Amino acid sequence: MRPRIESSIGDDAMESLGYLKFTDESMKSNFLQSLSTMRRHRLFCDVILLVGNTEIHAHRNVLACVSPHLMELFSSDVDTVNGATADGKAPCYRLNGHITLTGLRFLVEYAYTGSLEVPGDMVS
Repeated sequence: MRPRIESSIGDDAMESLGYLKFTDESMKSNFLQSLSTMRRHRLFCDVILLVGNTEIHAHRNVLACVSPHLMELFSSDVDTVNGATADGKAPCYRLNGHITLTGLRFLVEYAYTGSLEVPGDMVS
């Protein structure tokens, strides 16, 4: 789909003042796709979530957008297993007892895709 260019202040005013409004309809989906790809390749990930021995690498800002609990956790910085280190490792948060690994995977997938697919036998 081609981006739209339209007036943001009316056709007459646009012509006299030279203002244009540019809207890229594919930007939102491309943005999420790019973030998801970066997460899968661990590019710019700045947090590690731990459930059991499993690490989930992600971006704090993305997760904080979809979870008030994670927003609070990342803001308080009290539950870190270890803080950011000189070797560039991201801070780790152990979530045992707060969420299952499956639940965390669903949450992270939703955060990066805007879509949630849960098997029927997991819904009560």
